[in-house]
Amino acid sequence: MMAPYPPKSGTRRRGNGTLFQNIITILTVIVIALLLTTFHLTQQLAHHREPALLTSPITIQKGGSANAQVRSKSKPSTRTRKTWPKLTYDPANTPSVTRSSGVYANNRVYCMVPFVWREDFYEIIMNTWGKRCDQIYFFTDSIVALDAEFVKDFVIVEDEQQYKPYWEYPEGTFPENVIFINMTRSWDGCTDNNGKPKICRHIWEKMWRSWVYVGDHHLDRAEWFCKIDYDTFFFPENLQYYVHDYKHWDPKMEHHYFGHKLYHRNGDVGLVAGPCACWSHKTMKDIADVYRNMPKGHMGPERRRCEDRDGATEEVSTSLCLRTELGVVAEEAIDDQHRDFVMLDPYENQLGWNRTKQGEWWFWKGKEKDRGQMEECCAHRPIAIHKYKFPGDHRRLEQEFYGPEGKENKDLWRMKAVNRRYVDKVRKAMGIT
Repeated sequence: MMAPYPPKSGTRRRGNGTLFQNIITILTVIVIALLLTTFHLTQQLAHHREPALLTSPITIQKGGSANAQVRSKSKPSTRTRKTWPKLTYDPANTPSVTRSSGVYANNRVYCMVPFVWREDFYEIIMNTWGKRCDQIYFFTDSIVALDAEFVKDFVIVEDEQQYKPYWEYPEGTFPENVIFINMTRSWDGCTDNNGKPKICRHIWEKMWRSWVYVGDHHLDRAEWFCKIDYDTFFFPENLQYYVHDYKHWDPKMEHHYFGHKLYHRNGDVGLVAGPCACWSHKTMKDIADVYRNMPKGHMGPERRRCEDRDGATEEVSTSLCLRTELGVVAEEAIDDQHRDFVMLDPYENQLGWNRTKQGEWWFWKGKEKDRGQMEECCAHRPIAIHKYKFPGDHRRLEQEFYGPEGKENKDLWRMKAVNRRYVDKVRKAMGIT
């Protein structure tokens, strides 16, 4: 598994004497004591309340996969669910407040959000960056638990909760821009690294089926199509700026597949990282046809083919299919100063990444030596920033980048100086004052 953060750098101090050694010894004892206390408290809490992952199945009788299974218990949930301001959303009426007229009339942005249904995250996305997409749709699994608990990317289900097919919920339970994808692979039978049952996600199958749906039903609604992870904060108007003003691309006549390009896998010519991957209308049209006709159901190991395969990873499979079937190679979204338009970690973190001191870890592998770092890491018209896994993070970013300039905007005025400098540059470049 990739390290989520860069390795810490530093130099060893020598000859500091007995006092320094005593301090280290005391600190070590304190840390060990705290760890033991934490472990004890965790065990006590687990004894009283241990949420169970999806394990008890019943077979679905309608739609979707004959193998898909859900929990059989159906007691009503006693958890108090968060409530967010409800939205009146009609997919026929674009939520866009981007410049979708004039020079951008032929550069509409389609936001495709792969999703495990979460009302709170749906609401926060639609109230922040989602309202600036020309079209936005959430593609989720056909089996839903309304009251599931989420711990970052993990779904936890308690005994009194129920998973069931979306069509068994009352009409109007889900917004019209939520698309349910029927999968051929089961939700159960997967385990984590400790052997504990967990929900199977089958991300590659979900992704290619979602893109086929877009190609079949929504191809005429935009010129640029972006897959945006739910924990990514997206800037549709900066995507328009990048493709039209900066690159001067033609979405109908040219193949393009771009984002944050990684080179850390041996044998790869580069792939676009999953948090934000975009392609042109021509690429969207052609790759949907590739996905419709590629071989399905392979159960063996990876064999460097464009196919539906159990256990395949999304980014590698996408890059492989584009390269082998269409001759389309991933393009790096960086500016002329080698700064990233797409950030893989919160900008607050990436502003501190120092390649010289931290060394060559996976993030830097294969990238040019003059790649931007620290306060010059990131473009001033960012397209996307990744890894904001809580709804409150998205509300904060909305205030930082789009909120008022005055001191009533506490999210803006409480920032650290280095973060404020970057945010001010972004707001100025975007014309937000």
